[in-house]
Amino acid sequence: MTTTNRSRSTSLMAIAAVALLVGACGAAAPSGSPAASVAASPSPTASAVETASPPPTEEPTTSPSASPDETTGPSASSGGADPSEDLTIGAPYELAPLDPTTADALETGLTKGLGAMAEVVDVGALEVRKDGTEAGFLIAMAFPDFPGVEDPAFFKSVMQGAAGSSGGTVTETTIGGKTVGLLEAPGTSFAAYQEGDTIIMAFAADPDEVTGIITALIEANG
Repeated sequence: MTTTNRSRSTSLMAIAAVALLVGACGAAAPSGSPAASVAASPSPTASAVETASPPPTEEPTTSPSASPDETTGPSASSGGADPSEDLTIGAPYELAPLDPTTADALETGLTKGLGAMAEVVDVGALEVRKDGTEAGFLIAMAFPDFPGVEDPAFFKSVMQGAAGSSGGTVTETTIGGKTVGLLEAPGTSFAAYQEGDTIIMAFAADPDEVTGIITALIEANG
């Protein structure tokens, strides 16, 4: 695959990720809250997808990759603390800052799509590389001070919201002692697990790849 085609594919994954995340946050918002009313309406998801349209196909600047044991700088954060900055990943994967194309698509789409939820959810994202080539990306979403955030039902509601926004179905499995939700949506495959008040999500074009990424994340971060 050429660099231009990889860029277009990643941009489409970013658009799908925005729709999934907006749906997930809508499901997580406490009932009756201003954030819930904004996130539950159909307009945020639509706006996110419309805003995060695929960019021109010029070759993006490639960010230098980091070693598996290094923590890379934050990318596409919605503001506040970046929940992705302390994440590491095991071989054969590496973490690196997002390329500008994907970072812009995610940041623009999430800022528009999350609405009031952007004030209560901290978001950070990083690129995942394999053998020096882009394999996907991860997004960490922290829900500080959310009621019931560590109840297993919270994670289930987030995953159901993501499934609802994509029309897909969530399959649950256990990896490294963690409950993992797996979901295939148009243009992307998605896997997630929860650590404390943070939900860590991996996105890739291939279902086996996304399972490999989420497994390497769980094993590296304990």
